[in-house]
Amino acid sequence: WVMSKNKVKSFQPVFFDLTEGDESSKRNALRKNLNRYQETDQDSFSFIPGSPLAYWVSNEVFDSFKSSPSMSDFFEPREGLATGNNDKYVRYWHEVGIDNVFENSTCREESKDSRLRWFPYNKGGELKRWFGNDFFVVDWLNDGHELQNTLHPSGTRVWAHNFNLDYIFRPMMSWSDITSKGLSARFFDKGYIFDATGLSAFEKSDDKELLFVGLAICNSGVGEYLAKLLNPTLHFKSGDFGRMSFPRNSILEDKLIGLAKVAIKISMEDFNLFEFSRGFKSSPLISDDPSLSGSYERYQSKSLEMIETMIEIEQTVNKIVADIYGFEFLPEKEITPTLYVNPKFRFQSSDEMSCFRSESISELLSYALGCAMGRYSLDYEGLIFGHNNQDDFDKDKYLTYKVDDDGIIPFTDQEWFKDDATNRFREFIQVVWGEEHLQANLDFVAESLCLNAIKPKKSESA
Repeated sequence: WVMSKNKVKSFQPVFFDLTEGDESSKRNALRKNLNRYQETDQDSFSFIPGSPLAYWVSNEVFDSFKSSPSMSDFFEPREGLATGNNDKYVRYWHEVGIDNVFENSTCREESKDSRLRWFPYNKGGELKRWFGNDFFVVDWLNDGHELQNTLHPSGTRVWAHNFNLDYIFRPMMSWSDITSKGLSARFFDKGYIFDATGLSAFEKSDDKELLFVGLAICNSGVGEYLAKLLNPTLHFKSGDFGRMSFPRNSILEDKLIGLAKVAIKISMEDFNLFEFSRGFKSSPLISDDPSLSGSYERYQSKSLEMIETMIEIEQTVNKIVADIYGFEFLPEKEITPTLYVNPKFRFQSSDEMSCFRSESISELLSYALGCAMGRYSLDYEGLIFGHNNQDDFDKDKYLTYKVDDDGIIPFTDQEWFKDDATNRFREFIQVVWGEEHLQANLDFVAESLCLNAIKPKKSESA
């Protein structure tokens, strides 16, 4: 390999791509003059911020960076808060009293006046496009006074940093620091504080709609291509986002805005089907169908509809963004919607549908026990009791399916108690789907959970 630290004017370098295959195949490829790139002028590398030796990219990519503004011209990308002690300051939202969580704060003054301790916290997370990974809260009592003043054990500095006080609680688009599975961006509306691993971008003007354009670009094949070009490591930092080219096209951007909003709505609907969401209302298996198997089929059908709609949206987004950038050379991207109702996304298994059915019944069991404990109710949607003030507990909210008298549900291998988990779940199934199909519904549960494969222990009931 021949490299020089000096610039040779108008020099036309030659590159061979030997990144694939074993040493023998690489040697043969070089001898046969395969995977040769010689179309790129040396000066073209400077068009891409950071001047990477991106010898494989086409002229359309160089032109995009050369003639277009960058994301940083319209967005302010930021790296978020590092608390220095997540064990103390960060919780899953369901670990704290819901009456001490303040959602939808618009500014620091409002958060301080609320006198509440916990605020929604965008902490990055797994591959998830459009909406999701909304699991955490952070201690921001009194405008984060403790976080902003607690010293590092060394005593030389404040332990936490990157407070971004001018940006917290503003609507944002966000992505996870680690992008080993690809770039995926999500929308967070007002009310959130963001973490160092929940990298975020904020629009510079008052045009909130522009966030949806940026979101669509990042979730497209073009966005993933540019992310790997600007930072070929496992990370995608705020500076990398700012260096992305951003050609403008108002007509096509309007289409992207509409598509992004629908995608966010579907992703939010998907997220709220599960108990880990603050927006959870009820088990998706609860229906007026007389059988649990029929209810599951309805849920499965609805899930498939959401998946197919999302595929159509993301295919259209890919095409529009490619048209805006002029990147027609990109191959068609295989789309796997990052929805929890999508078995292909959720399970790494050859029998993903069986996994989905089993997990759905497990989630129904969790919901049933939540109803028995008073967390949920068949008479009202959403979280009914999620704090520790027993004086607020109202038994009249649990008329259809009674809440447990003492809040203790035993798990035993024999029927020692009338209100053990097995009997309470059986009662739940009976209340929701009726007595007539009770045994068939219980059989469906057992089959879904593969309970037939478990041999009862000695003295244990089947």
